[in-house]
Amino acid sequence: MTRSRASLISQRIAAALAIAVALSLTLFPVYWIAANSFKFDIDIFSVPPQWFPANPTLKHYNAAFVERPFLQYGLNSLIIAVSTTIVSLVRGIMRSPGSSIPANGAIRYPSGSCRRA
Repeated sequence: MTRSRASLISQRIAAALAIAVALSLTLFPVYWIAANSFKFDIDIFSVPPQWFPANPTLKHYNAAFVERPFLQYGLNSLIIAVSTTIVSLVRGIMRSPGSSIPANGAIRYPSGSCRRA
């Protein structure tokens, strides 16, 4: 049974619209955060909201990277993340051979044979 050409086209249009709506809902917060980073404080809270910064500024980036040690905070987070990952990997690797041997010490093979460890 074949579908009609109009049915296939309408399905593709519906899929494209669904993807467009999902992308809009997903990417709008990213845009909003990026746009607000270039606005003055008073413009961020203005009613009605300004969708595009009228007078862009780098004030917030100056505050984050010059006035505060933001890069040091990022380096600290990276050190913690890497060390936690290494510790988890080492513990997992050390535990994996032991978890394959049952408490009675018998190792079962796919062929059905059994051997004591």
